[in-house]
Amino acid sequence: MKRFNRKRLKIFCNENGITLLEVLLSITILTIILISLMSIFQQMGVFNQKNEDKSQAVNDAKQILLEWQSNQDLKTFLSNPTLNEIPDAITERDTYFYAEKDRGNEKEIVNIAKDSDLASEPVKAHQIHVQLLDENNTVIGERFGYIIVEE
Repeated sequence: MKRFNRKRLKIFCNENGITLLEVLLSITILTIILISLMSIFQQMGVFNQKNEDKSQAVNDAKQILLEWQSNQDLKTFLSNPTLNEIPDAITERDTYFYAEKDRGNEKEIVNIAKDSDLASEPVKAHQIHVQLLDENNTVIGERFGYIIVEE
């Protein structure tokens, strides 16, 4: 029994070089680690693309908001809605004005409050809400702001 243990011990304490089994085992372990890291990098790429798309949508919504805020026909209408004619792209709802426009694979929705948030005169501030929706009608970008109208 003693002799068997010495042989066994001698095999594990062999310092002449690396066995083929040890090389294969280390390659297998490294492969598992590298495959795990590669999947993490792939997920990071998908996440970065989604963030880039979201950022672009928010910037587009901001640009749309600025266009609406600088629309002189809209400001003229909002200065006195009872006297002025409603612009073509806008429809009237209960408490707000509504506009919708297709932009390729996106949809632009704009809501403008009928009533001013300011009680002071001669300036009115109508809240505006701009949304960008994707083809699934999911909000991908939105901005809030005010249209300042001087009477």
